[in-house]
Amino acid sequence: MNTKNIKILISVALMAMCAFNMNAQVKVESNGKVIMGTEYSGDDALNILSAHINGPYGTYHYGGKLAFGDFGSTSGWNALIGEYGNYDSDRLWLHGKNGIYLTRGSDGSTIIGYYDVSNGNKFTFNCDVYSYSTKLTSDERFKTNVKGLDSALVKLNKLNGVSYNYNFPNGFGQKSIDKVSSSADTNIVSTELTDKEKKDKEFFEKYDKENKDPKGKRLGFIAQDLQKVFPELVDQDSAGYFYVDYVGLIPVIIEALKEQQSIIDAQSLKIKELEDKVKGTSTKENKNANLKSASVSPDTEILDVTTNAFLFQNTPNPFTYNTEIKYYLPEGSNNAVLYVFNLQGNLLMTEKISGTGNGSITINGSELNPGMYVYSLLIDGQEVATKRMILTD
Repeated sequence: MNTKNIKILISVALMAMCAFNMNAQVKVESNGKVIMGTEYSGDDALNILSAHINGPYGTYHYGGKLAFGDFGSTSGWNALIGEYGNYDSDRLWLHGKNGIYLTRGSDGSTIIGYYDVSNGNKFTFNCDVYSYSTKLTSDERFKTNVKGLDSALVKLNKLNGVSYNYNFPNGFGQKSIDKVSSSADTNIVSTELTDKEKKDKEFFEKYDKENKDPKGKRLGFIAQDLQKVFPELVDQDSAGYFYVDYVGLIPVIIEALKEQQSIIDAQSLKIKELEDKVKGTSTKENKNANLKSASVSPDTEILDVTTNAFLFQNTPNPFTYNTEIKYYLPEGSNNAVLYVFNLQGNLLMTEKISGTGNGSITINGSELNPGMYVYSLLIDGQEVATKRMILTD
């Protein structure tokens, strides 16, 4: 080949190389840095990246994405990592069509956390999670069929808190690594571990053992026991393990405390009422007279009644215009009614009571004639108490 032909070949080669560099989408620089997509002169100003993926949008080439395995249309995107959207969002987008797994360990089988569509709409963590605070969605607009909690105190008394140590079974929090054998695997030369791999394997075996051994005292409930009382607070995963929604117990505790406070308030009023009666008895003769008349007095308390139900003395008493009758109905009370009679036993007023807890009924004096009356509280046909009141001119 003569000199002229050689020069022509060299010229063609140089032109081809120039054309390739001008239109190249993958570039490897002399320091080993890999650039994919058109590079902007201001990218990586400090020259610290080992690889740089540039997107097709805008002056700064945003929207760069890296896909793994097969990839389809927008609705069929399988697995990718990149910048969110087709504008300069500066947001990392980690996408897995069927889920995302965060793993660690020498073989990647130990799962730190994962979201898998086959397990429902939830993210599972196999580790303690620390945070400044946690806020849960609770907007009224996101809720339907809202109802109050009944018998919270009764149900809460059925629970048994326990202390315990974790003792996870073998294989918990781990996933087998899928391996596909093919003729292409003949390129594998050796399965012998390197010194570094051996050290890694030893470290993670020790790490896993230490973290599976029971340590650190914890407080809580046995999920299977809690499920019997509050099944809505217990969930079960695909492996059959149970999980507890401890946050869901907060409204139960609040309602139970309110019920308990209502009982305390009712008992305090009852104690005050009894103390006033004791103070009104100044002599032994009066005491004996009161005890004797108690067997026939309309103020007699019925002892075998619904537990923790109270009927209080009306205030003021005597009254001229209006008087208030307070009562307390425990959880589970149904068909509560307050009756007002005259001394001849004629029924004058019937007040049906709905709900539970503390309440009151106001009697308008203009509806009655001056005189003495008795009023009784009945729950499900059972008399709670009967008391007297006096209406004056």
